[in-house]
Amino acid sequence: LDPLRYYLLREMPLGNDCIFSYDKFIEKYNVDLANDLGNLVSRTITMINKYFGGVVRKPEKDYFPEDGDLRKVAEKAIKDYKKSFSTFRIQNGIIAVWDLVSRSNKYIDETMPWALAKDEGKRQELADVMYNLYESLRLIALMLSPVMPDSAEKILKELGLELADFSALKFGLTEEGKVAEKVAPLFQRLDVDAEMKYHERNGEEEVKAEFKPEITLADFNKLDLRVGEVLACEKVKDADKLLQLQVKVAGEVRTIVSGIASSYRPEELVGKKIVVLANLKPVKIRGILSQGMLLTAESAGKPLEVLEVFKNDSDARIG
Repeated sequence: LDPLRYYLLREMPLGNDCIFSYDKFIEKYNVDLANDLGNLVSRTITMINKYFGGVVRKPEKDYFPEDGDLRKVAEKAIKDYKKSFSTFRIQNGIIAVWDLVSRSNKYIDETMPWALAKDEGKRQELADVMYNLYESLRLIALMLSPVMPDSAEKILKELGLELADFSALKFGLTEEGKVAEKVAPLFQRLDVDAEMKYHERNGEEEVKAEFKPEITLADFNKLDLRVGEVLACEKVKDADKLLQLQVKVAGEVRTIVSGIASSYRPEELVGKKIVVLANLKPVKIRGILSQGMLLTAESAGKPLEVLEVFKNDSDARIG
């Protein structure tokens, strides 16, 4: 579930709607998770094991100008992350974490530890690089723990650590660390073509809905279906799914509350001629008296649609 949690929280500002795109999900999974984060974890753990038997120790000083820059990016990421989460701007907090992920990957390219490893006189510089990468991963895992708990736990375990509270969000707290001997891929890359074919194949499967109990013709004749014109529409306060419509029907203007806000913006409905169940007993919804029901159609995987009438005059009776 972690990749889905990441995608939704990264792409959807808290409290707003989000359109889920399967191809965009695969792209974010492969680029952000498999490439950026997954490769950072794998490369770091592998190099620490290869060059220092899995052990890192805090260096006495910086050996590269990039050391200070990496630390500054980490400190800014922590600051932005805390501010974002305290104000429920989760999306911005995740972006701050990924600033550190990106800078850590760049740090590897800049310091070139594989080249340092070939020179025995550069052992201290190499140890410095390994420590800084270890610390960056520790901070990344801690900050991701509310968003991707399982993945964060795996990263910390491979670093030889347990989950800590946010007081540990400070670069350089580790004096000595011991990583796991083997690192398992955190996120396997997805084959885009195979995933899309699977999605299309399963998305085309017919969904068989159960029929409701039969009614008689007399039951149906009790329904007074009319054509109504939407004069005005607005969102219902503190209700994400509800719209309040003013509909001219049967010579009068009625208020109708409908749960179609996820499919339509209010301005999209104004002027439409819709089918209204005019003799439905009025009922209060969120304190608003709803005087009827508009007819909609829904199918699997597709947005809800309001039934429209294009030829009938307003107030005409259906049937």
